[in-house]
Amino acid sequence: MLKKLPLAIAVTGMALVSAAPASALGVLWKPGVLATGLMNTAIIEDFEGLDPGDPYGGGFAIYGDSAPGFAARPAFGSTGNFLAVQRDNTSSITIAVPQTQVLSFVIGSLDSYNKVVLNFLNGTSRELNGLEIITGLAADSGASGSGDQSSPDTNGRVFYDTLGLTSIVSFTLTSIGQNAFEVDNISVAAPEPGTWGMMILTAGIAGASLRRRRNRAALA
Repeated sequence: MLKKLPLAIAVTGMALVSAAPASALGVLWKPGVLATGLMNTAIIEDFEGLDPGDPYGGGFAIYGDSAPGFAARPAFGSTGNFLAVQRDNTSSITIAVPQTQVLSFVIGSLDSYNKVVLNFLNGTSRELNGLEIITGLAADSGASGSGDQSSPDTNGRVFYDTLGLTSIVSFTLTSIGQNAFEVDNISVAAPEPGTWGMMILTAGIAGASLRRRRNRAALA
């Protein structure tokens, strides 16, 4: 069974980014208390194996609690430690789970100077800035997310779905000019191992059927 997000979610809706099939992306935002819902994804990083102050993804600090001027814990869906990317820094995170088609993480106090770049297996990438990070709409690129540290409008969980067209191999988080970009509880979804076996078997049956049809056509 393929673990994927439903494409029609009534509570927040899903925006489809890009008309190009190779880089099409579904973006779903679950604000406030809805951030605790994982939507069939599994957490792969909660930062609990690290100590506050430890670097992560290129020298960006792990925090155990809010630190005025440097980091604010996401108001919803954050537990224990969290990652805060500091001013003019980028945290690069490689996803070790093969065939990841859905990536999700908790976001805190989204700001206009926050940036996400998703890198796909097919060699393309997608850059999202400011409010665009949670809406997927190019018109919101760089728009203010207000940075409110308690509002469900800027604190929640975002989901990125490749719609089965490719997989996500890595992503980067950047905070441009100001502190900070806070995230927590990164989760992913990918096809279960048995799914690929069924896909290969189905492809083999389809190929054999096509060859038989071609042979019959040649004899006729």
